[in-house]
Amino acid sequence: NAHRVIQFAKTKNLGDQAKEQLLKAYFTDGLNINDKDVLVTIGLSVGLSKEEIEIALTDKKYESKVNSDIRESREIGVNGVPFFVFDRKYAISGAHPPENFLKTLQNAFNESKVDTTTSSESCSIDGDC
Repeated sequence: NAHRVIQFAKTKNLGDQAKEQLLKAYFTDGLNINDKDVLVTIGLSVGLSKEEIEIALTDKKYESKVNSDIRESREIGVNGVPFFVFDRKYAISGAHPPENFLKTLQNAFNESKVDTTTSSESCSIDGDC
């Protein structure tokens, strides 16, 4: 149910806020984030209405989105949490020191850099080419 609320919140550009509040509710406050009343309280705190939360919990569209996320995570080898994916190529599973994250981020960044050594025509910000 919590994942359904996150999926709905994403449609309102509130997905990150909903996820953070759900994590806080579970890990810090020890709340049952599967409980409808808890989800309503969290949803209201990030700007969703009670009616919207009820839609998220009953509309099969959001259940489908959650199932799609589960399917995708299995396809890329997620078998525990935390699990971080960078640039859809690099992954870190479990708790790691910051140095491992930095190295992974640098690898992903370096691999994604555009080659700027060749000259080609470019346009100004005003569209003059």
